[in-house]
Amino acid sequence: MTTSPEVRFDLDLGEGFDFTDPGLLAGGLPVEQFARVRRTSPVWWNAQDPDNGGGFRDGGFWVISKHAHIREISRDPDAWSSNLNGCVMRYANDMPAEQLEAAKILMHNSDPPLHTRLRKLISRLFTPRSVATLEEGLTTTAREIVTAAAEKSEGDFVVDVAHKLPLKAIADLVGFPRTTMSGYSIGRTSSWLPKTPTASRIPCWR
Repeated sequence: MTTSPEVRFDLDLGEGFDFTDPGLLAGGLPVEQFARVRRTSPVWWNAQDPDNGGGFRDGGFWVISKHAHIREISRDPDAWSSNLNGCVMRYANDMPAEQLEAAKILMHNSDPPLHTRLRKLISRLFTPRSVATLEEGLTTTAREIVTAAAEKSEGDFVVDVAHKLPLKAIADLVGFPRTTMSGYSIGRTSSWLPKTPTASRIPCWR
């Protein structure tokens, strides 16, 4: 893939364009830009100002927009790493390097063989039988979450609604008491990290 003519650096989406820019995403998903990248430059380098890279100072990241390429990357942990820079695409611009390093302890920021071993342990908790036993409690929790959010005059959908139910499900699966989970949140990612000095983060948009 790295020698394919589909690898591009020169696509111009405008000065300073950044798929991870919170200001861009506040206006909605950049559907038109995604479509253009997929159509003309399915492997595209999104350059970033090192001082505005969401805590990363490696100059940018690769945008991968074709399923076949994403599959290739996901099956080649020797060339592409989730551990090198972690899987979260953006933090605060002033995120200290030591905090980025500390995040590598999380399972989704690990590579095989460690990731394989951890995944086997965790997958035992997510059998159909285990998940079925949670249905009644999660249904009740879902109603409580929506009711509480509806009673507020304003709020943050992610904080007030979106992250609470999956967090409760995970807590129940691993046996955490509900009272200990209020200070935790769940991160989301769709990225893979290449082990190269000039291309150290890759969001895989499908």
